[in-house]
Amino acid sequence: MLSLWRPSSAEAAPMHDVEAVEHDEKVVSLAMEITDAGMQLSNSSTEAELFMIYSITGQLVKKISVAAGSKTVVSLPGGCYVVRCRVWAKKTVVR
Repeated sequence: MLSLWRPSSAEAAPMHDVEAVEHDEKVVSLAMEITDAGMQLSNSSTEAELFMIYSITGQLVKKISVAAGSKTVVSLPGGCYVVRCRVWAKKTVVR
């Protein structure tokens, strides 16, 4: 009989996006959203945050600093991108 190994609930990693993390008693909330105007990067923390946008081939396309408590819209040509900040990295498609 074939037996399959399955991790116990204690070993299994959570399968959800991390968008908020507690860091030095502050909650940092960073978000990325595709809108009609372009890619919107949001920073609701109390410090500026650096977002880096890479092409699917790994080339750095843009490096953007978003001020604390603000949003920035970035215009990009259509394609697949990876957006990275210090809390998360996400894949997205711009059409």
